[in-house]
Amino acid sequence: MPQASLTGYVPGRRGSRSRANESASLVREEHWDLLIQELETRPPAFVLDTAPSGLHGWDRYPMEDFPRLDAFVRSGYRAIADVDGVWIWRRKGCESGVADE
Repeated sequence: MPQASLTGYVPGRRGSRSRANESASLVREEHWDLLIQELETRPPAFVLDTAPSGLHGWDRYPMEDFPRLDAFVRSGYRAIADVDGVWIWRRKGCESGVADE
């Protein structure tokens, strides 16, 4: 997962955990293009949003801070559960266990 080039978060680097400007320079828009293209081509049945849980510092990087990802998830998925702060989103049409194509 190219997390540094998508979010600026580098595990173990204090600056990126505090969202210091030094980390923002790592983000590459072309990596976002590739991720969104992949998600649109092969949409997963589920998306797990770990940010609200605070797992490994991801609470500093909420999905809302990434408009393209946030729009993709909110338009095509429904939040179905919160497990210890990890939000589980299920793709619309997957309620029966079989995705509508």
